[in-house]
Amino acid sequence: MNRYLGICIALLSAIGAMGNAMANSSPIELKFSGTLLEKQCIHDSAEDAYRVELPLLSVKYFQHYGRGPTTRFALRFKDCSTATLNKQVQMVFHSPQVVNVDGVSMLPTEGGTGVVLGLNNADGQPIVLETPFKAGVITQTGIGSSNELFFEVYPLVIDRNDVNPGEYSATVTFEMSYL
Repeated sequence: MNRYLGICIALLSAIGAMGNAMANSSPIELKFSGTLLEKQCIHDSAEDAYRVELPLLSVKYFQHYGRGPTTRFALRFKDCSTATLNKQVQMVFHSPQVVNVDGVSMLPTEGGTGVVLGLNNADGQPIVLETPFKAGVITQTGIGSSNELFFEVYPLVIDRNDVNPGEYSATVTFEMSYL
């Protein structure tokens, strides 16, 4: 019994000594810091607009084939926050005008050439404008990270007999969210 009493007194003395030592020491500071991002991922473009160049084709080509070749392009995003890792990216492409060709929504172009543009996802499936779709997954995060989402665009003429030479262009905007 005296043995247990001695152990208890020794433990209480040690705890008391630790308490006095901690009470007499300087307080320890914990500093927390972080970064607040304007966006969860930053579009990796030097400009506000991203330009996709389509191949040079002749009027005769469209009169014969009706559709031009598919051009693959990527939208790149950098410095994605860790909250986006392995998140599905949902996108919506917006256009003030949409033309429906055989059940596919297409972009009318400026320039009077008779060309419209079709957009596909990375798997070659048509993108329905103004409708959310799954565009890919964020696989890299942090400062210096880079992610690519792939798409396709192709020119098409609605009427092969109404094709005019000249430049053509169309513009879309997009929104992103993370699921």
